[in-house]
Amino acid sequence: MQTVSKAIPDGSGNQPEKASARLLRRMRPVGRTRQRPEWSAQVLPLLLLAWLAAGCQPPPPETSAPAPPPPAVANNPAPPPTEGFAFADLASVRGAESIRRLHKHNVLKVPPDLLFHPQDSVRRDDFVAWFVQASETPTASPEAASFEDVPPDSEHYSAIEGALKEGLILAPPGGNFQPARGFSRARFCQFLLRLTGHSETALKLTDAEVEEYLHWDLESDRTDPKSAYGDAEAIVPELRPAVAEATRLGYVKAAFEVSPTRYRPSLRPLKRVTRAEAAAVIDFLFFQP
Repeated sequence: MQTVSKAIPDGSGNQPEKASARLLRRMRPVGRTRQRPEWSAQVLPLLLLAWLAAGCQPPPPETSAPAPPPPAVANNPAPPPTEGFAFADLASVRGAESIRRLHKHNVLKVPPDLLFHPQDSVRRDDFVAWFVQASETPTASPEAASFEDVPPDSEHYSAIEGALKEGLILAPPGGNFQPARGFSRARFCQFLLRLTGHSETALKLTDAEVEEYLHWDLESDRTDPKSAYGDAEAIVPELRPAVAEATRLGYVKAAFEVSPTRYRPSLRPLKRVTRAEAAAVIDFLFFQP
C-alpha cells in the first residue's frame, strides 16, 4: 500500500511541503542544546547587579563545615590571681585560714607552682622573714654580711640583717645563722620568745611556776586554761622555762595540736615544727581578730 502525504499550502506562494516534514523540523533535535536568545547575555548580568544593590547576597556554596581551629596558646601565660587567692595544697590542713590570712597581708607570696608545702619543716630564714614582714620590723642591707651563711644575695638577707640589728635574734657562735635548719617544738618556744621580747620573762619564772604549766595538777579541773603536758619530762632543763612561758602566753595552743595522752595533753617537744604551725603563730601574734 502506498502512503500519500498531503501537501498543505502555506499562503506564501512557496512550494507547499508535506505536513510530516514541517512537524519534524519544529521538534527539538535529540542530543542538541537549545540556544539561549541573544538578549539573555546582556540582561542577566544587569539583573544580578540590581539584586546585589538591593542588599541581597547570593547563597554560599554548599561546602562541608571547616574543622574548628585549635585553641590559641599564649606565649606568656597570665599569672594566677592574687585577690582572694592562695595556695593549692591547703585542703584539710590545720591552720589553713592562718596561711591564707598571711598571704592576704603580704607576709606570704604564692610561688609559681602554687604550693605552700604546709607539712614541711619550717626553715629558720623563712620564719624570721615572715616575722619581720608581719611585725613591720625595719630591714637592713649592710655591705658586709653578719653571717657567713647568709650572703647579700640571699633571698632573706635584708630581713635577717634587720632582725639582728633590732635585737630580735642573736649572732650565734661561729658566725653562722644556719638558715635551712628547722626547730623542735621546745626549741621553737625559746626562739619565739626571743623574737617577741619575752626571753627575760621566761627566765624569771620560779621553778614552781614552771612546773605549774608543765605538769598536770590532778586536783585541778581538767578544763583549767593552764596547759599541762603528760610528756613534760622529755623537755630538757634549759628549755623548760621557755616552754612554760610560751604556754602561758598562748603560743603553744595557737601553733600545735596538743593531742591527749591518757587524759593529759602531749606536747611532743622533740617533734619538728611545720610551716603550717609556724604560720599559725605569726597569725596569732599579729592578725587574728
